[in-house]
Amino acid sequence: MDANSCDQPKQVRKIKPTRRSVSGVIPFRDSGGIPYESLLERDFLKRMRFSSGVSAVIPQPVEIEFIAPNGRPHTYTPDYLVYYRLGDRHYADHIMPMLVEVKPAHLWRERWRDWSCKWKAARRYAVDRGWRFCIYDESRIRGLALQNIVHLERYERMAFDPEDIDLVIKTLREMEIAPVHYLLARHFNGIYRSTGISLLWHLVATRKLDCDIREPLNENLELWVATQLNIYDINTDEHLIPFEPSRARVDIQVGAMVRRENQIFRILQILNFEVVIGVEVESGQSASLRCRR
Repeated sequence: MDANSCDQPKQVRKIKPTRRSVSGVIPFRDSGGIPYESLLERDFLKRMRFSSGVSAVIPQPVEIEFIAPNGRPHTYTPDYLVYYRLGDRHYADHIMPMLVEVKPAHLWRERWRDWSCKWKAARRYAVDRGWRFCIYDESRIRGLALQNIVHLERYERMAFDPEDIDLVIKTLREMEIAPVHYLLARHFNGIYRSTGISLLWHLVATRKLDCDIREPLNENLELWVATQLNIYDINTDEHLIPFEPSRARVDIQVGAMVRRENQIFRILQILNFEVVIGVEVESGQSASLRCRR
């Protein structure tokens, strides 16, 4: 079941081709295509499509009325509304849908005074409906994670021997987590090594395997079998614990919130006494987290 899957808004404004920027449609799983009006919006959609925690993205979802500083009424249409998967958790634990404005950093910094009225109205509108309103610029969209996602796209439509795929997945189910170099050495020695690399990236691209997409795609990258994410939002740091103490000093359980540097994760799976799988609550991306001794 998806969070807030009932009564989802529909697209209220059609995106038309424009000469001022690049526009188009990006395929989004089984829901057809989602339109974009800029390259930055396209990259945002790529991030959302790759995230296992995202269930749906609605373009141009609502019209929000607000009063401009000159006293005139206006209507504002945010770019996207993002819904997240609920999984097997109770509805009360769902991560809040996210109303999103995608805007280049130089534009919002230059015109934030002019746009503050409509963005304040969007925040009020979102809060009234149990959503949150966020502004995404290059710093939250682009970077190594997006580079990795774009690199993986070339492997998505490749075809491989189902027996090889089953062997890799069986190995990871038994080991729970393993680096790329181990899987290559075990299943794809010698002349089959390049095929093995392509197969592993194919499984990540098609979301059969998972990884920390913010890490370099190399032979040291750790992989595990993808699972359905059960994530929810957190609005305060009240229950957070730093992800630094050892398991002997901190009781780490599935569902607990932990912090690694400036990122907040919810523990999804405990693999062993040293490694857990966590999902970042803001992006929905999963990562392996190691406990320090």
